[in-house]
Amino acid sequence: MFTSPSWIEIGSSRSERREAGRARRRNVPWAAVVEWPTGASLLIDPLDIAGLCAVVAQAPTSGLMAHLVGPTAHLLAVKDERSELVVADFGGLDHAIEGPWEWDVRTIALRVARDTQSVEKGRAVVAEFARAYREAIRATAALEHAGGWQGLASGPGARGAYARLTRGGEKGKVASAAFPVIVRGRTASQWVKGRSRIVRKTLPFDRVEADSDAVLRMFAEYREAIPEALALRMQRMVVVDAVGRADSGGLLVLAVDEEGNDPILLQTTLVRESAWEPYAGDVVLGSDAQRVLLASTLLQVSPDPLLGWSSDVRQTRSVMWSQAVNDDPVRPSMPQWMRLREAEALGSVLGRAHARTVDASALAGYLGGSDGFDRALAAATLP
Repeated sequence: MFTSPSWIEIGSSRSERREAGRARRRNVPWAAVVEWPTGASLLIDPLDIAGLCAVVAQAPTSGLMAHLVGPTAHLLAVKDERSELVVADFGGLDHAIEGPWEWDVRTIALRVARDTQSVEKGRAVVAEFARAYREAIRATAALEHAGGWQGLASGPGARGAYARLTRGGEKGKVASAAFPVIVRGRTASQWVKGRSRIVRKTLPFDRVEADSDAVLRMFAEYREAIPEALALRMQRMVVVDAVGRADSGGLLVLAVDEEGNDPILLQTTLVRESAWEPYAGDVVLGSDAQRVLLASTLLQVSPDPLLGWSSDVRQTRSVMWSQAVNDDPVRPSMPQWMRLREAEALGSVLGRAHARTVDASALAGYLGGSDGFDRALAAATLP
């Protein structure tokens, strides 16, 4: 896993790996790894995940592998309400898998370029994304690897990402299981006839008659998948309510302690195979939910402490459990300055995530210190 390509000598120093990256650029130039088939970047719908992955996987790559966030990844702000700590992370890691770093860069570049008012403005946004990505990789390569993880914890653009995610009264993810979960600005559970119940009018869920035995079995299996310290705490929790969403097969589960206090909302999502698997190869793990769990551990600065998995006993599919968060997919029209800020945040967070699993020194050497890569990616994305 994450083995260095043959052109990086085993046991070489960071400066030697950086030089190997520079040499690789001469053999596989930037133009090759950012290239799209003629006109494809303008015609592909980013929401067509299968089609997007099929096209992206066609281009040559530099040979460096990273753990990819995947084509559905999006910025997520993690906020501790007490300390005001803000960290920009990626959520939506359903398709995360090991593969060439270029795949992530090209898919996200296409996303930030969409709906810009002109080719010139679109290229400026993509170039800003590429610059932030390149500088995050270089910053990590300049540090000891573990130190790089800590040094880029908040990362350039973190507060900008948080501002974008919370404008209009929306709430970011609350990084503590002890706090009542906030969804769309309201507490999502309330007391009804002496018991905690989910407030459905604040949530995009329909009432679905859940098989209580199945929910309890899934909840018990989920508790076995989380860290031991949390599992001990969760032993005190009992499921008191659950609603479902027929279109996704997901559940929203409310659990409280024996006294009916400390409500925790958990959401479940059916996890299918990664859209990258036909091109990156099969994942050697127990289930797709475990694949997403591994990606969260590797790529996120502040992983969801309640992230776990179970099996859907009715459909024999793997299920991911996480804290319930506000994840509004609506993307309002944004002015150019806001697009640039979002692109910078995406590039910085993606670079920080990749740097945990790629050879950062070799990739920093490949990308270089000039804006050549930034301009090449912008020109290829919006020819």
